[in-house]
Formats: sequence, structure tokens, C-alpha cells
Amino acid sequence: MKHKINSMVKAAFSMVVMFALYFGFSVPSAAQGTRISNKTVQLEWNPTFTVDASEFKGIDEGSRILLSYTNTKADYHQVKMYAGDWFSLAAGNVSGARPENGSFVTTESKGKIIYTVSKDEAEHIKATGLRLHGFGMKITGISLLTDSALTVTTDSGADAVNTGSGSQPSDGRRENSSTVFIGSRTLDWGSTLSIEAGEFKGFKDGDKIRISYQNTNESYHNVKIYSGNWANLNSGVLANGANNGGTFVPSRDSGELIYEPNAGEAESLRRNGLIMHGYGVRVTEISLSSSGSEGKTDNPSSGTAGTVTVASETVTSNPVPSAETGTPFGEHGKLHVNGAYLYDSRNQKYQLYGMSTHGLNFGHDFSRYVNREAFKTLRDDWNTNCIRLVLYPRDYNGYLNGGNRQELKKLICGGIDYATELGMYVIVDWHVHNYNPRETENEAVAFLSEISSRYAGYGNVLYEICNEPTGSDWNGVIKPYAEKVIPAIRKNAPESIIIVGTNTWSQDIEGPLSNPLSFGNVMYTFHFYAQTHTASFRKRVETAVKKGLPIFVTEFGTCDASGNGGFNKRQSEEWFKLLEKYGISHCNWSLSNKAETASAINSWCGKTSGWTPDDLTESGRLIYNHFRKLKR
Repeated sequence: MKHKINSMVKAAFSMVVMFALYFGFSVPSAAQGTRISNKTVQLEWNPTFTVDASEFKGIDEGSRILLSYTNTKADYHQVKMYAGDWFSLAAGNVSGARPENGSFVTTESKGKIIYTVSKDEAEHIKATGLRLHGFGMKITGISLLTDSALTVTTDSGADAVNTGSGSQPSDGRRENSSTVFIGSRTLDWGSTLSIEAGEFKGFKDGDKIRISYQNTNESYHNVKIYSGNWANLNSGVLANGANNGGTFVPSRDSGELIYEPNAGEAESLRRNGLIMHGYGVRVTEISLSSSGSEGKTDNPSSGTAGTVTVASETVTSNPVPSAETGTPFGEHGKLHVNGAYLYDSRNQKYQLYGMSTHGLNFGHDFSRYVNREAFKTLRDDWNTNCIRLVLYPRDYNGYLNGGNRQELKKLICGGIDYATELGMYVIVDWHVHNYNPRETENEAVAFLSEISSRYAGYGNVLYEICNEPTGSDWNGVIKPYAEKVIPAIRKNAPESIIIVGTNTWSQDIEGPLSNPLSFGNVMYTFHFYAQTHTASFRKRVETAVKKGLPIFVTEFGTCDASGNGGFNKRQSEEWFKLLEKYGISHCNWSLSNKAETASAINSWCGKTSGWTPDDLTESGRLIYNHFRKLKR
């Protein structure tokens, strides 16, 4: 009975408080309500108005959120409330506004909205904070009312407010949009989603593609979009995700990616339609919206900063970077070649170094190391900035020798995407091995054209067009081959760095030294195995570099040239001194547990990431320690 009376008193008191709050009266109390913000923000679909979860430690079922507002549009004014994870707040009771399809439409030109949260809503807000989204109104204050805090202060002060970015809720549709796909399509590299060109007949410059999605893979999820001729669309403006060089990584577990193509991309869509490709994402709807039919989106990503207005202040929001700050690519950006050296986007000399995979075509024992966690281990623990992806055309199960071409391309593309997501540089190696590269020239052009088209806008992808074209003369074979293959790549990726192999297991660098290619951003391959190739080979490299030849050691070993036997720490360290002296980029053979000296991982170790020094071979430990000393 006592509990019932207390509940009745409590409810009556709450009604009095709400009445007083709504009409702007002050209510005496032993405790004050929590004033979350006194800043003014204009809701025009952009920006969202967010409050950090730390402000809601005391929220519980029955707590009330009070919004002070002023309408700025006479005919259209509403607010939507979400927890910070876009969990919609619509199940509780509201006063001061009319509920309408998840929105709260204000009934007065100025006033207060009081919303009572449910248990589930309180838990979401406590964990992720609060997010407001709407149109045609200004929010002038936010307060939290709990049972022990039944009053609020007046609309004054200068509390901080966050103008956060996040995904546009998928129910935020505008008029004048057309749905071109509705259903459920999971992207997993083995599937694509295509929209015919006819759907884009009325698509104009400034129109947007809106993609409703749910992530199906917690650790790895992305979307890539192309026009129907496989030209990657990545030069426009992306909202609600990160544009990692043409791979769109959603910022939320579910929501809506919004992409505004540039004029050239819009024309290509009208001509060729749309292809969507990706991994770990389920697409549930695609619609096209006209430029005049919707407000701005949350977090435009086009390389320029967006602005949001808060009261009389203008706050500049950071653009979504092309790679996470602090990662190799995030810090150094697109590379270029000048003279004998590699330079970063700040025009500082830069050295790439890392591991080379073994042949990905040789089966799961070798391809299993192409995974995000492996690359993350190499980046974070081994301190590397580069990974080399090896694809043999002619050897066992090779791309041109019975291998499943689609699966092999998926491996290469997956490796590129893992590296890109982690802000690493990546080499796509067309691993010509001991044959005349012109014999597979057409196939090289086709493969490298396709890959460079898919990754046209990526500044972190390098192309190695012939690994070891042994028995092939530079002037008569290799150079003419390069002059056919390089334009095919440059058509899609005009500033990409291309690495060209040399004769005799990629050691005859004197060929290009005397007759270099005319293209810019080209480097030349040198390979060594420390036990076999000693002081005289180091002298050749040093001479070539001093004469201005840009050399990339895309493959080296700590043992003899067979890859199995003759581990030589001293000669390896002599090579390391030379590589460091001239800043020569280099990749170690190989990231595998094959039972041979050159492997970095012990044959008994089944781990595909997170290796400890005990998991590594003698060679692996030497390489691990070498990389960790370098400046990334």
C-alpha cells in the first residue's frame, strides 16, 4: 500500500513538473536537473546534434529528455530522436509535440518537447549518447530530468555541444527519389549487384545514390561501386562512411551510404548503369534522389572540409581521411618517384618495406595469410608499411595454368582491400617466373587493366608487371613489353608507381640504367638472396643508385638463391646496411610456413596472424627485428 501511494504521489508530482516546465515556470526542488547543452543548433538534416554518453550516466527508465526549440520554417518542422547508435526513440511518451512516423512535429512556434524514455531506450542512450536529427527548427537547449532532479535552469549559459557525424538513418527519405533495387543482396566478392543504364536516364549532375545496408561481417565490410564498364566511382562526395581510395567503409553497423557522383561519373552511369561489389555487407535498397529533393547529409567525404553552424559560431568539421590517421598511407599519402628515390605526398624521401606472400595460386596453405589480422600484425607488431601479393601466371594452378581466375582475383582484391583498410601500401605482382614476358603480354594487359580499373583512385597500390623475366633481353624483350603493359595501367591509374623486372632473376639493372623507360613513376627490380649474392652485387646496386636509377628490391631472402639452405645472417645484415643507406624499398620472401629456409614462419606453426618470435624461423626473427628498427 505504501508503495502504491508513493507511486501515485510521484506520478502526480511529475505531471505538475511537466506542466511547469512546458510553460516555462521554475519548480523548486532539492536537486537541479542536468543541463546538457545551451548551445543553439539549426536542424536542416545536417548536422546531426549529438550529446556524448557520459552526460547520461544517471538516465533510467522513466527519465525525461527536455528539448527547448524554436521553429524556423512555418510549414515543415520536426525532430527525430535517436540514441547515438541510431536506435530510434519513439516508443515512449511525448508532450509538446505530435508523434508522426517516428518524428515529433512541433505544435507551437516556440516551446519545449518532453520525452519519457523506455527501458530499452535508456540503455541505448546510456551506452551511446543522444542524437537529434530534423528540419525546420532550432534546438536551443537540452536537459535530462530524472526522478531525483525535477527542475531545469533557464535557457542561458555556454555548455559545450558536439556536432557529430554519423550515418543518415535509412528512414530519412525525401520526395523525388526513385527506388531501383529493393530486396536483400549480400556482397561477398563472389556476387555483384547490377542496375541497368535505363534506370539512370533521368540521373542529373548533383543527384545522389542512396544505399541502405546492414553489415554482415563485424571486422571487415565495405562497398565498391562502378559504372557498368567497371570504372570505379570514387571522385564524388560520400556521406556516412570513409572513402578509402574507392572502397567505401560504412561508419555504422547499418544505415545508409549516400554517394553523389561527379559530372563525369553521372554521365558514365547514364551510359552504362551501375555495378556494386564488396564484402561483408547486405544491401536492402538502392534509390536515386534528385539534388533538389533532400537536405544535406551528415559527413561529406570529398577531401574538403564541411561546415556546420552552431548558434553564431561556424565550426569546421574534419573531412573523412583517405586512410586512418597514423597509418602509413594516412601519414604519407600517394607516392612518386624522383631520380633514384621514392617520395611521399609531402615530398619527403620514403622507403617501403614489408613481407611478400608466397604464390597465392599454390593453394590455401599459402593464400590463408591474406587476411586482415595478418596484415594488421605486420603493420602494428612488425612495423611494416607494405605487403606484396604474388600471383604466378604459368606455374602450378596459375592464373594462366588451370587456376580459378575468379577466385584468384578475389584473393588479390581482398588483399588490396585489407591493406587499404589498414592504411598500408600494396604491390600487385604479376609473377613472371623464368620466361619471356611477351608470351603472356596480352593476358598481363587484360589482368592489370582490370585490377587498375577497379582500384583506379587508390594511391596505395603499386604494380609489378614482370617479377623475374629471366632469359629476356632488356632492349629486345622487357622494355617493349613494359611499353605495352604500362599504358594499359596508366589509362586507369595515371600516377601509379609501376615496377619493372630485369633479366637474370631481376639482377641485370644495367639494362634500364643505359636505356630507361620514358614513363614517369617507374622503378626497376633487383632481387637478392644473401648467401648467394654478396659484395659484388651490392656494388652493382650502389653504382646504379648513384647514377640515378630508382631500384625496388621487391624480393629478397636471407639464404641461398634456392630459398632452402644457407641462412646467412652476416650477409643479410650487410644488405640491410645498404638498403637503409640509400632508402631502397624492399620486401622479404616469404610470408608462409613452407618448410624451407626463406619462410618467415615455422612449418609447425598454424597461426595466420599474431605470431610471437617463437613462431618464427631463424630468418623470420632476423627480418622481424630488422623491420622493427626502421622508421615507418
